[in-house]
Amino acid sequence: MYEHNITTRLPGEDYIQFGKKILLTQLPFRYLNTIFEVDEYVQRQLDVRKRNQIRDFILNAVQKDWFYFSPFVFSARGALTQVSNGWEMPTDSKLIVIDGQHRISGLNLAIQRIQMMVSNTTMTSNNEEVEWNKKILEKLNNYPISMQIYLNLNTQQERQLFSDINTERRELHGGLIVKYDKRDQYSELVREISHDLKSEFEIEETLSRLSKQNSALTTLVGMRRCLIAMFEGDLNIKEGEESYQEVKINEIRPIAISFFRKWLEIFPQKANDRTIYVSGITTIQIVLANTVNQLKRNNNISYIEAINLLSILKSECTWKHTDPIFYAYYDKNKKRLVDFSNTTAINKFTNSFLEIIEEKRGGLNI
Repeated sequence: MYEHNITTRLPGEDYIQFGKKILLTQLPFRYLNTIFEVDEYVQRQLDVRKRNQIRDFILNAVQKDWFYFSPFVFSARGALTQVSNGWEMPTDSKLIVIDGQHRISGLNLAIQRIQMMVSNTTMTSNNEEVEWNKKILEKLNNYPISMQIYLNLNTQQERQLFSDINTERRELHGGLIVKYDKRDQYSELVREISHDLKSEFEIEETLSRLSKQNSALTTLVGMRRCLIAMFEGDLNIKEGEESYQEVKINEIRPIAISFFRKWLEIFPQKANDRTIYVSGITTIQIVLANTVNQLKRNNNISYIEAINLLSILKSECTWKHTDPIFYAYYDKNKKRLVDFSNTTAINKFTNSFLEIIEEKRGGLNI
């Protein structure tokens, strides 16, 4: 990309996709920053937490190797004109970002962080660290951004495109990350143990959420969240470095497998029937993992001992939507639990399980 008189020139090839003309091109990130803007009528408000997660992901990945982003999607709103050797856009025009706002913001924050590190290490005369940070900074500034630019959408079509992209991503993207990301140790662990468990119960490997019709008991994404809740007590969608608490590396996998196999003991038959039972719902599975974390922490016992204590729940919980443990979130009209995927509900259910276990545990040999 370069400025030519009063225009910005882009390379690339044009194609037709879904009846709409698009331009496919690639630019170093430092150039992209100057030619786009956000239209709040089309885009959602920036999610600071998501942006910071992307920043941390970038800072972690770039120190080790490389990272990959899917193409960023933009709308030109008729501002791009084809010329003999590319495409031109007036310098007072901007591309409208449809998909990529958080990644762009995360990249900018990562660059700012590295710039600060360069300044700080320069003052301490740590030449080796200075050169390393400069290399990372150059890597990020020149990060190749693949771009898909719709040439002539109106704002209503842009909003529909934004909605379609993000609806698809909610269902699919998380599952694919866990399935293929080799940098995240929790994802690697989930892939390993899912291979061991796939003959015992069905695991959805692509989608991040299960419909009523899906016959799987859980997902790779759900299993990852369970492990994070069990080992760290973190109920959020964690990004970044793992932090196994008070457990040896060679014990992690056996503990994880023991936890998931415990489901087969305590859940009812047809546990994957989400119209009747809550046992096939990710939130409830996370509640069990959080219960193990709390049992271990509060009673100074091992993970395996804490997992074995879950056996008490087999006779104390029906796992139906109507069970008294879950009744505060039961909607009589919909005949299922509603609004229970938040940390408040997870902690409430966890406390109910803990109360049952603490009351009954005297008779259990752990």
